[in-house]
Amino acid sequence: MAYKISEETRQRTEECPHNFVCLNDDNWCSCSIDSALKGNFLIIKDRCNNHNCSYSVLLGYSYYFCKCPVRYEIYQRYKQ
Repeated sequence: MAYKISEETRQRTEECPHNFVCLNDDNWCSCSIDSALKGNFLIIKDRCNNHNCSYSVLLGYSYYFCKCPVRYEIYQRYKQ
């Protein structure tokens, strides 16, 4: 499924190391989201280990914190 996001969100995602492949590639492995926090942040419960992302940071021992504007909009818009 190709995701559609706002141009404003795309422009705020300046550090994407994968050239927005998450928006177009149905086979791309996206991290599983546990919950969303105020301020456009996500808690990841299952991180895809096949790629590094400059927007995710380890939080404790088992969760990652995600600050990617694109991933946040995908989660809010599509609940995925």
